[in-house]
Amino acid sequence: RVLDEVEDEGIQTVVCTGNIAVGPDPDGVINLLRDRQVHVVQGDTDRQLARLVRNRKRLERVLDARALATLQLAHRACSSANLEWLGGLTHAKTLKIDGESIALINGTASSASTFLKADDADELFRRQREILPARVYLCGGGDEPFMRIVDGAVFVNPGSCVTPPGDSARFATVSTEQPIPSVKWRSLPIVSTV
Repeated sequence: RVLDEVEDEGIQTVVCTGNIAVGPDPDGVINLLRDRQVHVVQGDTDRQLARLVRNRKRLERVLDARALATLQLAHRACSSANLEWLGGLTHAKTLKIDGESIALINGTASSASTFLKADDADELFRRQREILPARVYLCGGGDEPFMRIVDGAVFVNPGSCVTPPGDSARFATVSTEQPIPSVKWRSLPIVSTV
């Protein structure tokens, strides 16, 4: 629904900040993102899913039974090709879009397991610029959407599209056509298809 919504508005570039493969149809979601050429970075859940067979013992120690069962279901539902594709993603990368430098990050530039929050110190945001220079940062990994401007760089956490039925998928559209990019927060109700 989110992809259809932004496509109807003529948005030219779609990005995803990770954690795409755990849900009722992980293979379908991956195929859809690949078919629509969405720029994707690897979320921590995506990394766990791609490495489930190789890291099973460690994951059994660090995940609760429910999270592990969810990963196992998703693993069985994913094709080998899509698991390999997930495993090949990085947690951070930069893109050039219309001459604008855009960083996609799940976590922080230096760590896929540490997440930026709206109330973090400016210094933590500055560190992202040192590691991965850009003007716009699209940061995934936290459920709460936010926008911060630090020293002219714009940091946006779009929220999460992965929600239970009855909740809303949150996302953002970012326009880089102004000197300071603008963000429009969006949400769509999630309805169960079961």
